[in-house]
Amino acid sequence: MMQTTSVAEREPTLVVHFGIEKTGSTSIQRFLYHNRSSLEEKGARFASTHYALDNHINDVNHHILRHKWPGWLNPETFPITPDSAWDYLSEEVNRFNGTTIISSERFPDLFGEENGADVVDFIKRRVAPARVHFVGFVRRQDDLAESHFKERAKGNDLSSTLEEYLARPPAFFDFNAMIERIASVVGRDSLTVRLFDPALFSDGSVVPTFLQALGLSEISGRDADEFRENLSLNSLAVRVFADARLMAFHRHPEFNFIVREVLDSKRFSRFEKVRLVSPAQRLTIMNSYRTSNEELADNYLSDEEAARLLAPVQTEAECLDLCSPALTVNDTVELLVALLGRTESAIAAARSAEAERESAIAAARSSEAEREQLLRSGYAYLKAVFRHRQRGR
Repeated sequence: MMQTTSVAEREPTLVVHFGIEKTGSTSIQRFLYHNRSSLEEKGARFASTHYALDNHINDVNHHILRHKWPGWLNPETFPITPDSAWDYLSEEVNRFNGTTIISSERFPDLFGEENGADVVDFIKRRVAPARVHFVGFVRRQDDLAESHFKERAKGNDLSSTLEEYLARPPAFFDFNAMIERIASVVGRDSLTVRLFDPALFSDGSVVPTFLQALGLSEISGRDADEFRENLSLNSLAVRVFADARLMAFHRHPEFNFIVREVLDSKRFSRFEKVRLVSPAQRLTIMNSYRTSNEELADNYLSDEEAARLLAPVQTEAECLDLCSPALTVNDTVELLVALLGRTESAIAAARSAEAERESAIAAARSSEAEREQLLRSGYAYLKAVFRHRQRGR
């Protein structure tokens, strides 16, 4: 069953886009932010954002609202408090006779936990008497795991190997449990769920699909491709980052340079299409969520979406095989040249630092010698004066 009710109506309504990570949330946020005038012509608006002081990525989303609860970013980087942001949102929603949209991929972190319904209840009460509608995309967990882990590597946020990560995936990977927590507070009629699958997107983009889900398909604006995020690291680079023997160096600047600028350069672009998660691992992931996904498909997805969510794992896809040579001879030579170049630079910098240190030591010794000489001269002068006075007596 798929939710088809339009939420773009002429009454105060808050749409909460709970953008699960790696489901096009940033493209949606940037489109809505940069096309606010077009939205308002159709009776909808993108809620005011509160510019972060240290990271302008947050200027086009509503992460600050999520910081009402502990976790992720530091709320002190925003010019107002999360409580003040909720106060402002409540007033903004109820004085606008239409649909107000908020979006943050940090909400699933909350909704996925056992007390997620409490957060939903807070949102519902906080913006009352406006109605509330939740909208979000889900993505096959085998694809999501690969993209999510790569994103962590890209953001220097790895704390486990791939195997450890797959053994304990984020709680929101159980989409049905998360969605039903929301539904327990607002009801299933106040939920719209779509499958994140480019093969099903209108015009091949997630943005028109999102707008259609809200009954706002007539919105025109700048092409969403203009706001597309940078690609993730390729599978080879991520495997190096996530190797248990190298985890301690993950945030080291020199190590980061080698992985990002050398392994992820154009000469290794062939690994962008090679999968990190093996077919066997993908099968394990999808089997673990099979029952949950079936319930989700029955209650929220179209037949076509359900078929693609529940489709068998593709076992023929090319996977990064650690048992076979990943680098050609030419790759290896170029890698060693790059490493030698960095090593020579490091040696030169170390020698320069050592020379500066020795110079500082020499200067200190010279200063100490001058001080000792002055003390000796002073002592000799005082001794001569003392002897002179003794003779005078």
